[in-house]
Amino acid sequence: MATKQNREQIEHDLKINLPSFTGTCKWYRHWLGTLYTDGIQYLCDKAECYWLLDIVGSVQAEPGVKGESFQVWRIELDKDDLSKAWVTAWNDTPNESKCLYRQRIEYTDFPMTEYEFYHIDGVSMLKSEY
Repeated sequence: MATKQNREQIEHDLKINLPSFTGTCKWYRHWLGTLYTDGIQYLCDKAECYWLLDIVGSVQAEPGVKGESFQVWRIELDKDDLSKAWVTAWNDTPNESKCLYRQRIEYTDFPMTEYEFYHIDGVSMLKSEY
């Protein structure tokens, strides 16, 4: 479990470093078959959130998600309890388009209060990598 100071340092590092990822040099294959980029690898390593890729990969065959080639994934911490979160998938701009998937996370130490990334044609990537 991350301490508040560690969490703040990790959040700072992510905010500084994630935008520097543009494109990818290497593709990574998730055990559920989806692919992800260098930037997502960095995010998952630094924030210890490979569980987020598990969620993305595990719902790709669900009726509401299947066939949606462009997905915007969002994690948003509960403002009243930062150890809880919502993970959602949208077919375009979050909260302005169709919600494809929604899951409550009962415990997380994800370091940012909110973050969005894309899942396009089976590949998870940072917005800056699109």
